[in-house]
Amino acid sequence: MNQKNYYYIIERKKDNSNYYINKYSIILDIEGLKKIKEGLINNCSHIIHKKYETTKEPNYYDTAHIKNYHKKELGIISYNDFFHPNEINYLVEYDYYQHSKLVRMIEVLLMGNTSIIASLLEDDLLKSPTIKDIKISKEVLKDEINKLIEKGQYEKIKSIISEKRKEIFIQEHEIFSLELVYLAQIKKCIKMQLIDQIEIKEFNRINNFFKELDFSKNTSKNLTKILKLNNKESN
Repeated sequence: MNQKNYYYIIERKKDNSNYYINKYSIILDIEGLKKIKEGLINNCSHIIHKKYETTKEPNYYDTAHIKNYHKKELGIISYNDFFHPNEINYLVEYDYYQHSKLVRMIEVLLMGNTSIIASLLEDDLLKSPTIKDIKISKEVLKDEINKLIEKGQYEKIKSIISEKRKEIFIQEHEIFSLELVYLAQIKKCIKMQLIDQIEIKEFNRINNFFKELDFSKNTSKNLTKILKLNNKESN
């Protein structure tokens, strides 16, 4: 199923210095975009494994973000308080999929907002990761570091952190490479055809013309009649 929209952008003709507002007809391959979105979620998400005790469950119906959800009832927490009822304590465990920015951009496109196209066409939309950008959550190495602290092997902590940074960097770079492939596929799902243009000087003149009009009730009615008449003649 294809969806037709319009997209406006200011551009300059190659043969002169005049700027124009170009109107493009946009045809979106909706089914293609949906498939790409699914691929991005499955292959380009940053997966964070979570495991903790809680009396409140996350929204495990949010299947786009939460996968492999498991819970185990641990017991009842009694507060001995009339105004605070007893609660069930759970051990929950799941993988949280932190989506690529491209997923959200596809969602915006699917809602019919073509203004996102300008961002999709930017050369620096996706940036290659560097080792300096890698940040490690304390939870990722918590167990390993605690064991080293217990053994007094403090010098190995820096080594483990360094190795983990390298491991994450490799994963980040693999995701980045896949994102480039998906971005190219997204662009193929967007067909643009120039259907009209107006010189920006003329646009500004018309815009200022309407701003200066005295839109009293009578003027507004007369203007509406003129516009309707012109539309009939043009048809």
